[in-house]
Amino acid sequence: MSRKDDVRQVRTLSEIVQIPLIGQEGSIVGAVLAELVSKWLVHIAEPDREEALNQFVELVRKLMPLNDKILAQKQREGAVTH
Repeated sequence: MSRKDDVRQVRTLSEIVQIPLIGQEGSIVGAVLAELVSKWLVHIAEPDREEALNQFVELVRKLMPLNDKILAQKQREGAVTH
């Protein structure tokens, strides 16, 4: 699978996972995401979990500015009401 295909798959899956979380309290969304991340991490060998978690957090931090821009654009267009 190409990088382009990977990006497309990530976008599609994140849109699907996002649907039931729309409108939920932030604490609920955070707890759901923590549960999913912990389920992912238990499938990684113990010595590698910390590094995987660090890489995950680094990726989240890199994605935040992009998602801030996307949210701001949607808000300007009136597409976000919550």
